[in-house]
Amino acid sequence: MNKTLIFEGAGCVERGNVENCRIRTRIRNIEGRLIYLEMGGIEFTGKNIPQWSKGFKYTGRIDHLFYCDASWDENRNHSASLDAITTKNYEYNKETILKLVNDNLNCNFTDIQIINEGVRVHDTKEALCDCSKDGYTPFKEIEVNINELEGIKPVMEHQRTNLAEYKINYKFIKKIEPLKRWMDERSSKEQEDFKTFNFNVRLRWNAKNIISSIEVSARQNFCNMGLGAEDLEFIINAIKESNKKEVLV
Repeated sequence: MNKTLIFEGAGCVERGNVENCRIRTRIRNIEGRLIYLEMGGIEFTGKNIPQWSKGFKYTGRIDHLFYCDASWDENRNHSASLDAITTKNYEYNKETILKLVNDNLNCNFTDIQIINEGVRVHDTKEALCDCSKDGYTPFKEIEVNINELEGIKPVMEHQRTNLAEYKINYKFIKKIEPLKRWMDERSSKEQEDFKTFNFNVRLRWNAKNIISSIEVSARQNFCNMGLGAEDLEFIINAIKESNKKEVLV
């Protein structure tokens, strides 16, 4: 049975055998996860071709990729667990796009179609194409209450905006995959300096006290990186371990 990977054409010119230079879709994968994907193809001419584009006739890029069945990710248009895929460049053609989706997003589409007229992804919240297995279990939101940290003294707190920062030790920072990748790309000196930094986790929560975002930063010169809901359990336990001697009485 054919399962067609369908894209809305959102640009204005063709790129090789792809009927549009900018395409987007909403996919339901084998496990039933709902994924938004927007990508495009660039053609470089002349002498000043970027290193990352060399060897490609049309260089493919991913502009947006996130789970849209998770409110946490949809609100930010970002899924930390999919970051590694967004850094890939590839030949922008139908064969490569189909393989990229199947290999990286847990799909088994058999062919691909670009529709330039009559389809609008943003007119609906439903999948434009579906390869889900029968009887899949719908995704369940990850919810953690800020009261999990009750009794731990925050470094900074704004009650009116439901925001607080908590200390977290370097040994835990190094275990968070997106941060580990970022730090590993820094110079040897920077990596040594990181060990002495004062790291904080900034948490926000909603009116029901459910944590709605995580950001990690440091008082020193360091990136400010948002994390996904899938990191919540680890972060909560890391904060507890990092603040064992600073529990409020």
